[in-house]
Amino acid sequence: MTTPTKPLVDIQSNPVVDISPERLQAGTFDCHIAYARSAEAHAMNEYNQDAFALRATAQRIVAVVADGVGQSFRGDIAAMAVAQTIARVLWQSELVNEARVRESLGQQLIALVPKVTQAINDVDISQHPTIFREALMQRRDFGSESVFVAVVIDTLANEMMCYWLGDCRLKVYDRKGNIVPIAPTQFQTMERWSSTRMIHGDLHVLKLPATDVSRVILYSDGLHTLDALQLTQGDLLSVIATHMATSRTSPESDDIALIVVDVRH
Repeated sequence: MTTPTKPLVDIQSNPVVDISPERLQAGTFDCHIAYARSAEAHAMNEYNQDAFALRATAQRIVAVVADGVGQSFRGDIAAMAVAQTIARVLWQSELVNEARVRESLGQQLIALVPKVTQAINDVDISQHPTIFREALMQRRDFGSESVFVAVVIDTLANEMMCYWLGDCRLKVYDRKGNIVPIAPTQFQTMERWSSTRMIHGDLHVLKLPATDVSRVILYSDGLHTLDALQLTQGDLLSVIATHMATSRTSPESDDIALIVVDVRH
């Protein structure tokens, strides 16, 4: 296997540090990233339960967005572990063998279970009142969970692959700016990675030649207001910032993670 060279961009989220929309460049790729806690989490200085990881050289990019499930115990732990694991696997994989990449992803996500289980068991809940502590213990027994979406693009191999489990958002645009159709039935809320159930549901895959792709957008449901937008024209940084501000003031304010990858041909 050929190991990619040292990345020009290598970023992962910090669950207590927000990132205003910003643009990054690496070789043939232009990227936009944004990351923010919900209004409630920000006010209480709690963790962002979304996570992202981004690595890029001039010819290969890997981007992952993971969304911790709020009803699980400390979904931020699962989200960060899942994002980092998927980024590492895709960074090291030869894309010409999609079946092997899928197998490797499955194996490494299963192998992640004891690490996350230990991490959530190490969380100190002793400072909480008894009634809340009992509820937290029940949630801890249920485990930590996350949904995710990821893309790897290798312009040298002319391959693009997207992988997802659950209902994170994915938009792929072709060279003409048309959105690549993906059946909504492939984004199921109950499909997720779990520290107790491992991979629950089907790992979905979209494969295209890299030369057919102009833009890929990955984001969590905190930016669901982007769902109906085309997102191929105008000042993207301004659009993202506007929708982040709207989310922050909404009664349904939720955590946000977003990565946009543009491929220059």
